[in-house]
Amino acid sequence: MSKNFVIRINNPQSIEASDDYDVTEETSIRWDRVISVSIAALLLLALLISGFWYFFTAETMTHEPPLFVEATPEKVSDETAPLVKKEQENLRVLAKVEPEVKVPDVPPPAKTDAASLKKAAENAVTPVKVTAAPTPSIAPAFVDPIEIKSNRIVKAQLTHTVNKNEPVGRLGDSVSMKGDKLIKVYLFTGLKGLKGETLYHDWYLSGKKMARVKINVRSNETSASSSKFIDQYMTGDWRVKVSTSRGDELVSANFNVSH
Repeated sequence: MSKNFVIRINNPQSIEASDDYDVTEETSIRWDRVISVSIAALLLLALLISGFWYFFTAETMTHEPPLFVEATPEKVSDETAPLVKKEQENLRVLAKVEPEVKVPDVPPPAKTDAASLKKAAENAVTPVKVTAAPTPSIAPAFVDPIEIKSNRIVKAQLTHTVNKNEPVGRLGDSVSMKGDKLIKVYLFTGLKGLKGETLYHDWYLSGKKMARVKINVRSNETSASSSKFIDQYMTGDWRVKVSTSRGDELVSANFNVSH
């Protein structure tokens, strides 16, 4: 639909004299455009209806490989039928023929008498049973894990027990829990000339500090020890060191704990 504006002037000769004029609006319908739009709408509606119809009526198809394919025999032509029949007859004949079995010749048994049996018994050698000597078990060599770094440490020892200020037993660089869930390890030290010093025993597992024990020395000649409980979840490489409050390292011990 379009609109045309028509301006009508009542007196063309009096244009310069007067500016008054009338405006008339006329409306005309473009039927060609209306028909084109209607056809396009019908086509679009038909496409939508066909699409919905295909969507709701289409069947879902799945392609799956066959689980089993049965082989079919080949068809025998008239030309090859005699050959096939002859081959089958040959197979039947071969099936009836039994293979010849040859029995090897077995020599007759040798004659035996009392004299030959006696001679054979004399020549017979009685086997001698040799028993191998048991291999002696070699215990692993003891390796002392202690490293003394100052002359003010007169004695240092890694042990499981300290009794009356003396270590009981000596541990090497490999400590076995022997199936126990919890063990205790001591570091015993004999001190000389450290009166008034403050010492620290630091225990490390795989480089991580697990405990620190502070010891105040009150005599020139004395002993001091610290201990650490180790359970079944704390196996691995251990290190314990003794140092002064100034950071001077006096003694250290490196050992491994296993189950």
